Amino acid sequence: MTGYFDYYTPERIQLLGMKEWSYLVSMSSHNRYQVLKKMFLPETPAVIVARGLVVPEEMLRAARECKIAILTSRTATSRLSGELSSYLDSRLAARTSVHGVLMDIYGMGVLIQGDSGIGKSETGLELVKRGHRLVADDRVDIFAKDEITLWGEPAEILRHLIEIRGVGIIDVMSLYGASAVKDSSQVQLAVYLENYDTHKTFDRLGNNAEEIEISGVAIPRIRIPVKTGRNISVVIEAAAMNYRAKEMGFDATRLFEERLTNLIAQTRCLMLDPIAIHLGPLAIRWYALCIVTGLILAVYLTMKEAPRKKIIPDDILDFILIAFPLAILGARLYYVIFRFDYYSQNLGEIFAIWNGGLAIYGGLITGALVLYIFADRKLINTWDFLDIAAPSVMIAQSLGRWGNFFNQEAYGAAVDNLDYLPGFIRDQMYIDGSYRQPTFLYESLWNLLGFALILIFRRNGRVSDEVISLLSI
Repeated sequence: MTGYFDYYTPERIQLLGMKEWSYLVSMSSHNRYQVLKKMFLPETPAVIVARGLVVPEEMLRAARECKIAILTSRTATSRLSGELSSYLDSRLAARTSVHGVLMDIYGMGVLIQGDSGIGKSETGLELVKRGHRLVADDRVDIFAKDEITLWGEPAEILRHLIEIRGVGIIDVMSLYGASAVKDSSQVQLAVYLENYDTHKTFDRLGNNAEEIEISGVAIPRIRIPVKTGRNISVVIEAAAMNYRAKEMGFDATRLFEERLTNLIAQTRCLMLDPIAIHLGPLAIRWYALCIVTGLILAVYLTMKEAPRKKIIPDDILDFILIAFPLAILGARLYYVIFRFDYYSQNLGEIFAIWNGGLAIYGGLITGALVLYIFADRKLINTWDFLDIAAPSVMIAQSLGRWGNFFNQEAYGAAVDNLDYLPGFIRDQMYIDGSYRQPTFLYESLWNLLGFALILIFRRNGRVSDEVISLLSI
């Protein structure tokens, strides 16, 4: 209006408010006409005068010459500008047609998608019967209303119609009334229906942040497995309400995770500390105490039995001093070999035996080799040595398994409960969110029973020493 037209865009709708109108009125009739003549060009779509202001005669004359429509409105300029921009954005936005059913569920737009024949339209019809509103079936035209908002509407030919296989086309408005349909809706959540497959993993906690992008705007999407007997419409209702609750700050998944964290914290309070004694920087673990106690008891029993086989007790001590460190090395090596995938990535933990990880089979194999060489050099009968040593190894193994208990190792499959066990064992066997079979306890008791049976057989003298040795092994 001041005569500066360098960046003027005549192809836009021109909106004149109180400020522009006042400036025009202040001009002379000639100047007003000259300015408006420059403003109004054939490509100008229309001119809108807001606030119900009187259109100057010069404006009408310039508009007639260029065949431009002049519109008036009583609405305030700022509000009219906003409503006009919003309307034009929605009407002129690029449409993206997607296959699915758009439903208004509790005031929230839910886009139901899935493979052909999965039951999208049937689910939509069930939702209509449950009081929700149909927006579009089969083809949904979606556009971005702004940078974060998607809007959907039906194709005009399909408005208020829904197609059901075996029935045909249904006019939802005629059958269920005007309250069962809606002309358009915001698209806030996408639901993808797919056939249930045991080989697929479906979200069970609700923390899967999957999204789908339409017209440059991303919205959350959940996958629902379809299986005979599942009421999909009820599940979708629950998904919509749960999404709305999350938007309002009520997140059931987060609540569950908090409860689980608290439960784990409480369980850790009940768990036994694997460290028995702290001596400055030195920590002595229950695992080590159990193994050393079992070793001392085994040595004591073996030395006590040695005279019966005419074996010198000092030879027993010599054998222990040689065999024990080598057996520890063999037990650790056996354990590392069968878990090499882990230790190949964590080489520094190979020597961390204080954290557990001694395989009794590796220790027995190493001990047997050392015994064979030691007995041969000391001229001791190997079967005699096994006869006095093997039962003692069983009692040592029975005690050593309790080291696994303190380290929460050597457990079995998950079970519903361990109510038949004492509380301290049950609490310690709660691992990774579930109770575990205490296989350490079963092996400990089995070794203890075997030790007792061997003592009974030995006292009765009905079984040879060689057979007792084999049974012990």
